[in-house]
Amino acid sequence: ELLEQGVSVPGCDPAERAPYYKEIQQIIHDDIPYVFVTGSVGNVGYNAGWNGLNPGPWSFYWNAHEWSDASLQE
Repeated sequence: ELLEQGVSVPGCDPAERAPYYKEIQQIIHDDIPYVFVTGSVGNVGYNAGWNGLNPGPWSFYWNAHEWSDASLQE
């Protein structure tokens, strides 16, 4: 239910979605013993001619809708 509410926030605003995911994390922390046994490590290279690139910890493409060609903004 919380996950469904988080993904259905109008506009997908991360700040408005965060409380749902924080509550999910709290429930997992309180109720389920777990250990993450894997993670992702990698390097990202990109051309300085692009604006808005902000690689996140889980996905390089999470904000692709904000990328823009810097030469078009002059």
